[in-house]
Amino acid sequence: MHKILIASALVLVLASPGLLAQAPVTPQPSATPQKPPALVKATPQNAAAFVGDWDLSGEGSNGPASFTLSIKPQGETLTAVLKNADDVAQTVNEVSMAGVALSLGVTLYNGGSEYPSVVALTPADDKILLHIEVANGLAQLDGTAKKKTQK
Repeated sequence: MHKILIASALVLVLASPGLLAQAPVTPQPSATPQKPPALVKATPQNAAAFVGDWDLSGEGSNGPASFTLSIKPQGETLTAVLKNADDVAQTVNEVSMAGVALSLGVTLYNGGSEYPSVVALTPADDKILLHIEVANGLAQLDGTAKKKTQK
């Protein structure tokens, strides 16, 4: 019996460093996904910072691209005209605000095909970030938007 107790104690001593070396498992707090801000209709009041003419440029999965954007008040709504570098107007279906960002629902035309897209202008520090998502991720473009100075 005495030998069994000594053997058990020896096993316990030898196993202890391995047990102590294992860190206790603590559950990590799960990251709560942030819900994107709800889209609300853009008005001359809530989108005042975006009213005017803009130069948009960026680099994307299909290379560089540039656009011009003109946003004008029309009564209690806004109208927007987006043109590509060839001065071809793209169809703007919706002008909305998502928090502080302007969001345009646009149909982009390329090579005779139509692509539903979202153009977002988001203030960040001292610049306006541009993000275009074409056909739910088929292509993306990131860059900046610069407001043209009024003459």
